[in-house]
Amino acid sequence: MAWNLIDDGHFPEPDDDDGRTSYLIEPPKRLVYLSSGMHLGGDPDFPDLQRRRRRWNGSQAYSDSKLFDTMLAFAVARTRHSARSNAVDPGWVPTRMGWPRRSR
Repeated sequence: MAWNLIDDGHFPEPDDDDGRTSYLIEPPKRLVYLSSGMHLGGDPDFPDLQRRRRRWNGSQAYSDSKLFDTMLAFAVARTRHSARSNAVDPGWVPTRMGWPRRSR
């Protein structure tokens, strides 16, 4: 019996003599990507994903990362029909990250 670590959608051919594919890790039926409303300010500069040519801006980098999370969720939804894929925005969460209204 042949084993794949995960089902990445690129190997649809069965691995076993009986026509079934076995996995060490069962592929998930639901994928949830944590995004943010700040994805709307994301700027997908594909030639400079590592931000080596652009001046560092933490807020912009965060927005870019959340845009890419959302793009990934949509790409997975298009290609992985056996699973549900969602990007979610949890809203404002009170933390001790320096917000004026931070929790104590």
